[in-house]
This record gives sequence, C-alpha cells and structure tokens, in this order.
Amino acid sequence: IASIRDPAIAAVAFFMCLANEKPMYLNMAKNVVRDRMKGIVPPADMEEVIVFGEWASRNVVNPEDPIRRFRDLWANTLDFDERRQLIDIAEEVSRVGGDKTSEQDLALQALRRTLLN
Repeated sequence: IASIRDPAIAAVAFFMCLANEKPMYLNMAKNVVRDRMKGIVPPADMEEVIVFGEWASRNVVNPEDPIRRFRDLWANTLDFDERRQLIDIAEEVSRVGGDKTSEQDLALQALRRTLLN
C-alpha cells in the first residue's frame, strides 16, 4: 500500500479492502469495481489494477488504514466531484451482498470526513 502513488490505483486498493470484509461476495464486489472504474482505469489495465488492489489489500487489517495512507494523495489530486465519486463507489462496494459490516460503515464514515471536510 505504501508504494501506491496513483489515485485510481489507491481507490481500487481501498475498494478491495472494503470488499475483503465480505469474502464470500468478493467476486461480486470486483465486478462493481470493474464497472464503476470504467473510464477511469484504462480497459487494458483493469485486470492488472484489480489484481494489484487485491494483493495490496491482503495485509490491511482495518479498512480505515488506507484512508489515512491515501488522504493526501486523494486530497491533492481529486476534485470535489471525483472525491464524491470515490465515496459513491465505496458505498456500492460495501452494499454488495447485503448490509454494510460495522467495519465497512466506520471506514465509509472516515472516508466522508476525510474527503469532504
């Protein structure tokens, strides 16, 4: 996670951290990420970015950790609409398979506080 410098790749890694909270719905969550990141991640790179995001998220214990790590990257490179889109995709990933877990909910609250304040 520490080596990521691209805001889109950082977002995918964060989405995968959220998805890992519901392992049995991981493939469905990856499909949401693929669909919602079209036009942001080049099609030729999408699978590599998803696989990298999965790999980078494996050692993340708390899905709030990447928010702290990527806060400055996202704040300095994303405009308000892009930050709102990141939050919307994170919300959608968290809803895959039913209600958000408490960890996902806390991470989404932290994401909103970080990106919208």
